[in-house]
Amino acid sequence: MVDCAAYLDVSASAWRNYNSQGRTPKPVTNLGARMPLWDANEVKEWHANRPGSPVPNNPGQRKKEAKDKED
Repeated sequence: MVDCAAYLDVSASAWRNYNSQGRTPKPVTNLGARMPLWDANEVKEWHANRPGSPVPNNPGQRKKEAKDKED
C-alpha cells in the first residue's frame, strides 16, 4: 500500500481512501487481513489512465507543476 501511494505521490491514507471507495485496481492477493498486494503493472496502467484529482488546485498538482518548472 505504501509503495502504491509513493508511486502515485499521494499519502498512504489517500491510497486507502481510493481503495475503500473502489477507485483502485483490485488487490491480487492479501497477506493477512490488512495487507493487500497489488500488481505493479496494473497500478501503473491504472495511474496512466486515471483522471486527475477532482480537487481544484490540489497539492499534488502544485508539486508536479513546481517540479516541471525546475526541469
